[in-house]
Amino acid sequence: MLVAGAHFFLREKPCWSKLSHNAAFVQMPIGLESDFKGIIDLIEERAIYFDGDFGQVVRYGEIPAEFRAAAADRRQELIECVANSDEQLGEMFLEEKIPSVSDLKAGAVELGLKLTKHEVGGLVCSEEM
Repeated sequence: MLVAGAHFFLREKPCWSKLSHNAAFVQMPIGLESDFKGIIDLIEERAIYFDGDFGQVVRYGEIPAEFRAAAADRRQELIECVANSDEQLGEMFLEEKIPSVSDLKAGAVELGLKLTKHEVGGLVCSEEM
């Protein structure tokens, strides 16, 4: 997180209302500030850790148990967001089918600039907007 004391999820709704379009998280943090341990990739459903003095060693693992429910909720929001703009995924969403990773990636890529990606560690929206 770039700003000390900032809470990752509290900034989402004001930011998205200012942007006024379809937006979704593709990642979420594992911990905040000094407790930051890595990120959760919501598309691939896995945790990514950056080990070493400067985070140069990338390690993949399971999503920690305490973040599984939140990650599942955020992934569902991502699927819904992509389904709103992709006909094939929209049909899968209405039929309550779970899209594959490749389907979800293809739908997100197809959205292109219409999908506002909120990446962990990147400043996407500020109070000045």
